[in-house]
Amino acid sequence: MVMNACHAAPMLPAAARTTTGTGYRRWGLSAHLLAFGLVLLLPVLALAAISAWQVAQSYQQAFVARLSDTTRALSLAMASELGTMQTAALAAASALAEQPPWEEARTEAWLRGLSQVLGDARIAVFAGATAPEEEANALVRQILQTGRPALSNLYRAQPATAGPEGKFAVSIGVPVPQAEAPERVVLVTFSPDRLAQVFAAQGLTGGVAGLADGHGISVARSRHNDRFVGTPAPWYRLAEGLQEGVFRGRNFEGVEILFGYHRLPIGEGWGVVLGEPWAAYQANWRSPLIRLGVGAVLAIALAITAAAVLARRILTPVRALRQQAEEVTAGRSEAETRAAVARPAEVAEFEALRLSMLQADAALRAGEAEFRAAFEQAAIAMSQSDPTTGQLLRVNEAYCTLVGRPAETLIGHPFADFIHPEDRESEMRGWQAMARGDTAIFETRKRYVRPDGTVRWASGTVSTVRDPSSGRIVRTLAASQDITERRAAEERQTLLTRELDHRAKNVLAVVQAALRLTPRTSAEEYAEAVEGRVAALARAHALLAGARWSGAGLRELVAAEISVFLGASVTDRVVIEGPPVTLSPPAVQAVSMALHELATNATKHGALSRPGGCLHLSWSLTERPGWLLLRWTERGGPRLAGPPVRRGFGSRVLRATVQDQLGGQLEQAWLPEGLECTIAVPMARIGAAA
Repeated sequence: MVMNACHAAPMLPAAARTTTGTGYRRWGLSAHLLAFGLVLLLPVLALAAISAWQVAQSYQQAFVARLSDTTRALSLAMASELGTMQTAALAAASALAEQPPWEEARTEAWLRGLSQVLGDARIAVFAGATAPEEEANALVRQILQTGRPALSNLYRAQPATAGPEGKFAVSIGVPVPQAEAPERVVLVTFSPDRLAQVFAAQGLTGGVAGLADGHGISVARSRHNDRFVGTPAPWYRLAEGLQEGVFRGRNFEGVEILFGYHRLPIGEGWGVVLGEPWAAYQANWRSPLIRLGVGAVLAIALAITAAAVLARRILTPVRALRQQAEEVTAGRSEAETRAAVARPAEVAEFEALRLSMLQADAALRAGEAEFRAAFEQAAIAMSQSDPTTGQLLRVNEAYCTLVGRPAETLIGHPFADFIHPEDRESEMRGWQAMARGDTAIFETRKRYVRPDGTVRWASGTVSTVRDPSSGRIVRTLAASQDITERRAAEERQTLLTRELDHRAKNVLAVVQAALRLTPRTSAEEYAEAVEGRVAALARAHALLAGARWSGAGLRELVAAEISVFLGASVTDRVVIEGPPVTLSPPAVQAVSMALHELATNATKHGALSRPGGCLHLSWSLTERPGWLLLRWTERGGPRLAGPPVRRGFGSRVLRATVQDQLGGQLEQAWLPEGLECTIAVPMARIGAAA
């Protein structure tokens, strides 16, 4: 007998069922062989781990040493470049100190030539604090006070000093030697791009070098110099107080960086950094660890493989018998079970046990086949559940169809998860009483909620399945029938009966009012008036029936009423205008009566009583918010002398319909050229919808 895997709970793996009746877990021979191999490998693995850690530390130290050495070399190159500028300033100062007064022009020419040799640098002489920039003034004052050379911080230069206005510049100055205190200072001013070229000339293959002044402002970079020059260096605060060193921080883009730092011997607070990505630093020492880890995994895998080979040679007959038992328990086919133990055991006792289990399997499958056929092929929904947790253990196709889910999403989940929340508590209360043995059968009527939100009604019974030997409840069996369509049909029948009764009473009440209120001046007039009003109700009823009593359009209602009086000429003599409006069923009947009274009056006494008369009927929803305004305008009929002396029955019906039934307002104007009637009705009373 074949068991459908998606309709039954999965069997517990054999590896998990290695406990005795007392709960003591026994390890198999394969586990012992595996443990033995791991014990032999532990010293080797420990030694390999120590070696790997030492190798990783050496890689770390080498990386840091290389970073520090490169930073120191960059610092020396930058100091050399600044020293060149200072040497030029010293040469200019010496020349100025030794020049006779009559050779001043010659000295100035020599200074201009020196500036050209220096490239973009400019040499200027200042007597006192006369430099055009505040930073240069501060530098001149410092040199005059100390009598020693000094380096400025980065600043924006003026045209007189360093080229175009607004460019960044750096100045280095020396005093002009004199017998007494110096009174003049030579400044060599140059662009920070010159310092960025120093970085470029070093041929860096990795990382980014940077230079910051004493205020922590970026002066030069080996990459993207123009983008970041003049902005605060994010690493500068981390280097405060250091002469040189390595620290961790973030760069301008927020990337985590390992920085090497070296302070320049010239310039107060000036320093050079070289940054390498922290990820590159980690990858540098992680690689040997990963290689050794892979080797350790391969060694463990080799040991496990050897243990498995040995265990297979020893445990082949035992595993064959265990597999046969599992095949029977899992409900697999007889052919699969026999194939699992097709090879005879070499041990006589194992062979006898193998044959006995095959015979027991055949007997068990015969009984299982009868139950499975009845369960799987049943037309009603059937399920089996755990009596303790309520988890579904087995379901048939009819149950899957009822709840709208495949079997694999049902097995292992509590059946209550698929019941409507409003029915869940009462269902669980009755089911738990039955699972405890308080009742033998539990009758149920509940709703299931499908994944798409639809609800299905089911009615059935739940009973218990007991262990024949102990009498203990081992599972519950539920059989349910889908009664959704039956309940829907019953509800529709009830609703239809109530609706029909309600509509019939409404129509009879309106007809009764028309019969009672119509004046009985003569039998013919009485019959004609009653017939017209009943016909108007019949036309409204026909429109509502065509729309299943959900309402009717105002335009369709107007056309139906007017066409009764004019027939085919309605399009020539009547103009109908207005947006789409849907009226509720009660409003359709009332508006139909009002239109009938207006049309009857127009046909007998107004514009429609003459061939040339015409009617203009329009309505609006926006002219007066929240109201439906309907205008009835007649032209071309008999000229009117004014309002009628006596109000007829039709006028009373019209006013009662608009004001009493619809809660609206009615205005009539009897102009000489014809009647103008305005009806205002609250949209909330008539259920109007555009």
